[in-house]
Amino acid sequence: MSVAEALLELDKEVVAVQVRATDIDEETVEREHTPVVKRAVGSVFSLVRKYVPEAISSVKDYFSKRITYNLRPHHEDHVGGYFVPATDELVVNTNMRKRNPMFYVESMYHEGRHALRKALGSMENLYKGFVNEVGGFWASILYPMYEEGATSRLTQMELGRTLDGYAPYRAGAEQVERDWGTRMLIYNKKDDAKRVLPSFLKGVNTWFASNRVHIAA
Repeated sequence: MSVAEALLELDKEVVAVQVRATDIDEETVEREHTPVVKRAVGSVFSLVRKYVPEAISSVKDYFSKRITYNLRPHHEDHVGGYFVPATDELVVNTNMRKRNPMFYVESMYHEGRHALRKALGSMENLYKGFVNEVGGFWASILYPMYEEGATSRLTQMELGRTLDGYAPYRAGAEQVERDWGTRMLIYNKKDDAKRVLPSFLKGVNTWFASNRVHIAA
């Protein structure tokens, strides 16, 4: 397959993704928003092909039939977006389209990586693993940190930078990546928690130790 054919095939794959918009006319959605959605979803497929190629068919099916990119304004402008696993809804704050275009694009990619981890079963698997390792209370605190750190790191890899506020958690994910490889940030079985958790905590603790705020006496 040539490069041109590969790009055409990628475009065919992402066209089927559902995009809904609030307070935006259809023409504007197609012109300004849908192309970003296509690139973001295409980058998800590229990750799967590279690191979890055996899952490409199921991930494509999940994104084309279940995921909805819901574009709507959010009352808090610092919120770029969020993913709702229970409804497979990926919300992106359209207020950011003009106020902070880089963060707007980044949110498309970041939340798509959450959806990818849901599609692969990684969210459910690793959370259960965390519960087994540290109990429900600590898992409810530590797992969301890892989830944001992993998706932040994956977004940074694609875009070359990130504007999110997850630097400590991203450092933890980077330690996991060094110890166990990038695939561990994307695809997880329940038993992976035994490896992920120590590495993640090491990276987070190292970040805080290196970024302590010293208050003058």
